[in-house]
Amino acid sequence: MENIKQTIIFVMLLLLPTLSFALTLEEYIANLDTSFYDGTINITSFIDKMVDADSNNQNDALIFSLTTDYATSGIFTANIFFEDETLPVLSDTRLISSSNPSFHMNISTFYLTKEKYAYYVRIYNQIGQIVYESKKIDTSIYKNYETGTTVTKISDENLNNNQIRINLALDVKRNETANISVNLNYNEKTISGVKEAALTTPAQTVSIDIDDGTIKSTHYKGMYNISSVIIGNKAIEIEQMTSYHDYEDFAKTSYIKNISSFYLDIDADNLIDYLIIEFTINSKEASVYSIYYDLYDEFGNFAASIAKTQSLGTGIKTISTNITGQDLYKTKINGHYLITTARLDKLHETVDILYYPYLTEISYYSDFERPPLPDLDIKTNSYYDGLANLLNVTVSNIGKVPAFNIFVDIFDNESYNNQQAIPVLNPAENYIFNFIANNTKNNTNFIAITDFDNLIEEINENNNIETTNLICVDGDSDGYNATGGKCGHVDCNDNNPNIYPGVTELCNNIDDNCNNQIDENLAITFGTDAGACEFGIKTCIEGEYAITKPSIDPANEICDGIDNDCDTELDEVDGDNDNFNDCTEDLCLNTIHDDFAKLNKNHFAGNWNGCSCTDILTCKPGNNEGELKNGCTKGTIDNWLQQKGWAQNCNK
Repeated sequence: MENIKQTIIFVMLLLLPTLSFALTLEEYIANLDTSFYDGTINITSFIDKMVDADSNNQNDALIFSLTTDYATSGIFTANIFFEDETLPVLSDTRLISSSNPSFHMNISTFYLTKEKYAYYVRIYNQIGQIVYESKKIDTSIYKNYETGTTVTKISDENLNNNQIRINLALDVKRNETANISVNLNYNEKTISGVKEAALTTPAQTVSIDIDDGTIKSTHYKGMYNISSVIIGNKAIEIEQMTSYHDYEDFAKTSYIKNISSFYLDIDADNLIDYLIIEFTINSKEASVYSIYYDLYDEFGNFAASIAKTQSLGTGIKTISTNITGQDLYKTKINGHYLITTARLDKLHETVDILYYPYLTEISYYSDFERPPLPDLDIKTNSYYDGLANLLNVTVSNIGKVPAFNIFVDIFDNESYNNQQAIPVLNPAENYIFNFIANNTKNNTNFIAITDFDNLIEEINENNNIETTNLICVDGDSDGYNATGGKCGHVDCNDNNPNIYPGVTELCNNIDDNCNNQIDENLAITFGTDAGACEFGIKTCIEGEYAITKPSIDPANEICDGIDNDCDTELDEVDGDNDNFNDCTEDLCLNTIHDDFAKLNKNHFAGNWNGCSCTDILTCKPGNNEGELKNGCTKGTIDNWLQQKGWAQNCNK
C-alpha cells in the first residue's frame, strides 16, 4: 500500500502545474491518505441534495446518493458518518449489481443546524469487512430548510440556592412532545438538566432546573458555558455564559471544601516517612464522617486506597489521612499522585463526591522511606578430605524481616550441581548446607548462589554469590589440610592425625594445636589454698612438669585468729580435752576431765559449793607448772600437787 501511495504522489507531482488552480498538493495528499480501497467496490460519484416534500419552500430532507462501479452481484452496506457527532449515522444495505449500482440515504433537516456538513463514507462486505472508505467529503451549502424548533433566547437565574433555572425561549415549528436538555460546561466537565415538554407553535418558553445537589457536586465557582441545547434528536450549539454561581451557596449538606497535601520526614534522614493528604470539610451536621479515595499516578497506575473515619462537629473541620512512605516505595510508582475519586460519607451515606480533584507535588518512589527488607548473604567453606571435595554453604539473613522460599544453587567447573531450598529464614538466622562433591578431585571451582533470579527483594543484591577455588589436601585424614585458605585452618603436621588446629595441647614439647607455640599455658596446681595454706604450681618445661611455686601446708592450730591447720575452722584448741575451747571458753585450764561436771559451773558462776575458781586453779594438777594463772603461782601449784582428794575438799 505504501508503494501505491508513493506512486500516486509522484504522478501528482508531474500533474501539479495543471492542477494547482483547483487543489493544493497538501489537499490531494490529505485526501489520498485518508481513503481506503481494496479493489472490491469503488464509489464513482457522490451526490447530495435537499428535497422539499411538502412544497412549502423549505427543504425537509438531505439526501445522499452513492454510485458504484460494481459489475457483479453482492450484498454490501454503506454507512455515512458525520463529523458533527450529534447527527445520526446513516446506513443502507442492499444487493449491488451492474443494474442496481447505487446506495440511497437521507436525514431529516430537523437534525440540521448548519449550512454545510462534512461526512465520511464506509462500505462493508457481507461478512462485515471494510472494502472502501473515503473521508472529508463536504456537502453543498444549503439554506432555507426546515430546522424544527430553535432557541431564540436563553437566560438563567438562582432560585433561592435550590436550583439554577435555565429559561429557553423557543421558536416552535410543529406541535410535539419532546425531551429538552441543556448542557452546562465548566472546567472541561458538564452538568445537564432535562425536561419533557409539550411544544406548541409558534413560540414558547421552557424552564429547565438543575438541582442543588448537582450544582454542589461541581465544586465550581464561576460562570457556566451553555454549550448546547438538545430538542428531541436535534442538537443546537449555543456557546453562551451564565451568570456567576458559587457551588457553596447550593450546598445543603456537608461537603469537601478543600484538599491539600505535604510530605513528612519524621526521623530527619532525608527520606519521606508519610504522604499526608488533608481534607477540609464544611460540616453542616455533627456526625461520624468517612473519607474514601484512590491514589494513582498520572499514567493510571494504582498506588494506594485510603479510608479514614472521624467524628466531626459543625463548621470547618479537617480529616487528615496518611500513606506510609514504605507503602509508596513498594509500588515503585513516582508522583505526582492523582486522587481519582474522593468520597465523603456520613454514617455510610454519600454526601459528596469529587472526580480527579487533586494532584500532589512531584516525587519519586526512591524519595520515600525504604521498607524493611531481608538481606541474604552467602558464605562458603571448602576443603578436600582425601576422598571428596567438601563444601559448607552458610546462608544468613542479615536483613530486618524474614525471607521466604529461598533457593540455593551450587555448581562446580565440571559436572556437579546441587539445589536446596529454605522455606523461611528469619532475621539474624543462618542455615548451613553441607555438600559432598564426589568427583574425587582436589582442584575445583565451586559457585554458590542464593536467590539466583532475584525473586526476593533485598537490601543488597550483591552478596548472594561466592566462588570457592578448592585446592585441599588432608594427608592424615584428621579433617585439616596442609594448604589452608578456603580449605580451612592449616594442619601443621599433616602426617600425624593427633596434631591439628584446635586439639588440646599436651606437655610433650610439641606444637599439638598448630598455633606456633609449644606446651603453652600448661600448668597444674597441688595442695590446698584453705586457711593459711596456699597452692603449689607445677609448670610444663621442655615436656616435663616441674615445681615452680612450693605449696604452704597445714600446721598445728594455735590461738591466733588464723586457720593454721587449714581445716576452714579458727582457733579450735582443747589441750586438756575437757570439751571447752582453750582460746574462748576454758577459764580454768587443765582441769581434770572427770571433775568437769563438778567444776563447769565455776567457769561461769565464780564458786561451786564454796570453792572458787581460784581454789580450783590452786588445787588442779597439770602441765602448766611455773605459769601464773589467776594468781596461782608455781609454789601454790606445787603444794597441791602432793595432795589427794582436792576436789572433795572443795565440796566442803
